[in-house]
Amino acid sequence: MEDTFATKADLNSAIEHLKDWLVQIFDQRFDSVNVRFNGVDERFNGVDERLNSVDERLNGVDERLQSVDERFDSVDERFNSVDERLQSVDARFNVINERFEEMAIMVKQGFDSMDGRFDRVDARLENLEEQNEIRGQQNRLLAKRITTLELKQPA
Repeated sequence: MEDTFATKADLNSAIEHLKDWLVQIFDQRFDSVNVRFNGVDERFNGVDERLNSVDERLNGVDERLQSVDERFDSVDERFNSVDERLQSVDARFNVINERFEEMAIMVKQGFDSMDGRFDRVDARLENLEEQNEIRGQQNRLLAKRITTLELKQPA
């Protein structure tokens, strides 16, 4: 935007410089017109028309620069809108991230609870294995005694 205003100021300065330069040329011409008065009016009218044409072109350039300036304002507003939306999305992501962290804690607590249960089940299974081994030994001893008793009995 500053470049646009700087360009506009440069153009205005150039116009003023051009006008000053033309005024100098006119002054020189009028001095020679006093000497040679023929055709000066026609030349002056031609230069005046050219200046009008240049002035009209510069007005067109000024209008275009104004249009560009308005477009820059529009783009700036759109960037601000996008920035606001991004901030809103960022806030939503933060909320979602917090919820995921809460869920991860809950899942970890669930797994920790399951680990405790599995530990208790393992302990019970070990206890049952020990009891089963003891009963197996008792059953073998009992089976041996029964066999020896059967062998000792007369047939």
